Amino acid sequence: MDAGALIVGGVYDRHPNRTTTHVYHLDWNASILYKKVLAPGEYGQYIPYDLRPRYVSNWSRFVLYAINTSRRGNERTFSHDFLEYDPRLRRLEHKREIPVLEAYANPGKWVPLSDEVSVFINNPCMGSPVLWQGDLLGSSGAISSGPLLGAEPSKEGCSATAYVFVPNPIYGSLRWESGE
Repeated sequence: MDAGALIVGGVYDRHPNRTTTHVYHLDWNASILYKKVLAPGEYGQYIPYDLRPRYVSNWSRFVLYAINTSRRGNERTFSHDFLEYDPRLRRLEHKREIPVLEAYANPGKWVPLSDEVSVFINNPCMGSPVLWQGDLLGSSGAISSGPLLGAEPSKEGCSATAYVFVPNPIYGSLRWESGE
């Protein structure tokens, strides 16, 4: 795999009605090797919040996490979306969409615990953080969610747990060197 940069960011192309996610894979000469725009449809938000290596042991693939909020007429839908980018194949694959109620649609972080196991943690509606586990990067395996035991920010003196866990949309990049 050639060394390069993976750049991901949210673009408000019709603020506040529509946000898209742009993914670019560049070589060190700033040539675009891959580009993709992820959009929610005519109205909605597709905002990236997390990008990190897929595997703990190497940087051969990357996982992108985004929130997809779509609107058709008066109906709104919400999901946590997980995608995987393979720089060798120059392919972005949608791995999993987890539909959620609006109360559970706040951003979070995808955390690889090992090369085979990962979790997702988010903080819905200013409550206690929620732990999502199971087949997060698979297409149909079971996923469970529940409170992150022992994480009760209000008991630690925080008046609002949003101050404990508020990831920002991604406006940055990851770079890797050849052979890793």
